Amino acid sequence: HEHLREDPVTVRRFANDARALAKLNHPNIVQIYAAELGQYYFAMEHVEGPDLSKLIAESGAIATARAVAIGIQIADALAHIHRQGLVHRDVKPGNVLVSAGDRIKMTDFSIARESDETMLTLKGSLIGTVEYMAPEQIREEDTDLRVDIYAVGAVMYEMLTGRSPFTRDAGSADLWPLMERILKENPIPLREINSSIPEPLAEVVSRSLAKSPADRPATMDEFIECLRACAETTATIRITPVALARPVELPDGSARLAWTSASEPDFDRYEIHGSGGKDFVPSEQSLIEAVRER
Repeated sequence: HEHLREDPVTVRRFANDARALAKLNHPNIVQIYAAELGQYYFAMEHVEGPDLSKLIAESGAIATARAVAIGIQIADALAHIHRQGLVHRDVKPGNVLVSAGDRIKMTDFSIARESDETMLTLKGSLIGTVEYMAPEQIREEDTDLRVDIYAVGAVMYEMLTGRSPFTRDAGSADLWPLMERILKENPIPLREINSSIPEPLAEVVSRSLAKSPADRPATMDEFIECLRACAETTATIRITPVALARPVELPDGSARLAWTSASEPDFDRYEIHGSGGKDFVPSEQSLIEAVRER
């Protein structure tokens, strides 16, 4: 659009995107091949696959182990960005492309800035997507890399529940009620929405969504370590045959319950531990289906 070439804010954002991407080389960040600031175009890597927002819209909540694996890749890309002295500031599912094998690519760096650079816009003009903004962004305070930690926590919350931590009022264009909720309220605890989410993972996500930056993980590397610890838990499924109580008729005609041995081949109930907590399943076929679901 010709008129955008004359818009200083648009031109500045384009230049920001070009400068940011030129500094980045990471398998989870979309690669830029060429950029022209006079003609204003990018030649970028083509990524085959939907963005994460579309994936969530189509499937709802994402399986825990899969969500953690995607979250680790997002956080790893952001850790690389932070090491280059940049803060993304607009982390959201729509800026995460998901290709085959759940390999993700981060994109859209138009509002990324140097960690010590002044805000691109004047006070009163927020930049970013409100649902994923940290409280300090909404208050237009000085920000640092911890706004990205908050945002990736919000993305994790949405993957695990199918909804963002705070949602705007249906049919309303007024964003202030949403901003007030982000500033003053806590999101519904993850395990109240989905009780199968492991407690350690719920705690990591909750900590990343803390109102105060000081209460969040200090760095993205720390956040990654927490997620990787959760990944080890969610990736493990332990299956244990459970002894069953069966009625046994005694010689005097009375009956009692006797426990079969769990080592016997005729047991028909299993205890399964994994990312969804502990369940009992009644048969081998149910066991196979339960494992597939996890």
